[in-house]
Amino acid sequence: MDPLEDSAALFKLLSHPSRLAILQVLRDGEECVCHMEAALGLRQAYISQQLMVLRQAGLVISAKTQREHLTEIVELPQTVHPWFVGVQFHPEFKSTPWAGHPLFNAFVRAALQRHTSTTPEKALA
Repeated sequence: MDPLEDSAALFKLLSHPSRLAILQVLRDGEECVCHMEAALGLRQAYISQQLMVLRQAGLVISAKTQREHLTEIVELPQTVHPWFVGVQFHPEFKSTPWAGHPLFNAFVRAALQRHTSTTPEKALA
C-alpha cells in the first residue's frame, strides 16, 4: 500500500460512528462490553464485532494515566504506519515548552533518532 492508501484506510476505520462511540467510551479506560451496551444502546455482539475490527487494524492503547486509567496515547503498529500516534494528555500533567511531559519528550527524541538514522547523508557515509 502507498501512504495515501494507508491514510485513507485509517480514516475509513475511524469514520464509522459506532467505532468512534466505542473509542469515546474507552478513552476513560477499559470497559466491559455489557457496560458499553448500556451506555451506547448497541447490542453486545455488534460492539464485539466493532472492537474486533479495531484490534485487527492494530489500534493499540499504549499509555494510560496511573490513577484514573484514562487513555493518553493510541498508536498503530509500525507495520501499519511508521509513526501514527494519537495523544490526549490531561490537565493534571503540567508541562511547559521548556519542561515538556516525559512521554512527549520521549516521542520527540525517538522521532529525531529515527530521522537521523534514515537521512540520506547517513546512508552515503
